[in-house]
Amino acid sequence: METQTYLSLVQEIYAGFGQGDLSPLLGAAAEDIVWSSHSHPSSPFHGVWRGAGALPEYFGNMAEIQLEKFDIHTMMEANNRVVALIEVRRITTATGDITEGQFVHVLKFEGDKLTQVDIYEASADK
Repeated sequence: METQTYLSLVQEIYAGFGQGDLSPLLGAAAEDIVWSSHSHPSSPFHGVWRGAGALPEYFGNMAEIQLEKFDIHTMMEANNRVVALIEVRRITTATGDITEGQFVHVLKFEGDKLTQVDIYEASADK
């Protein structure tokens, strides 16, 4: 990446998410992106989404939760990856289940495109 660091691109993606705007993410995503959420199987976000066209489905799961906290407290860039440590608290509307704790997001780039996202949730070992 010549003009922008991966870290600054990820900061733009999260800023967009915070405003309900997925266009920075969708613009950065490779057509063959693999988005994996390593969460408890009861989580609406559990699973693997393949291809940029699947991302709206993943984010459609936001309708199933009440997001009370999403605080990014650390972001690090190394080589072609950015790691974000995020404090999250959410309630699954249908069940009342509370998921709370530190999440780890690992974003991998190839060239100027986001090719892989792995999300490790605090609820994975619930």
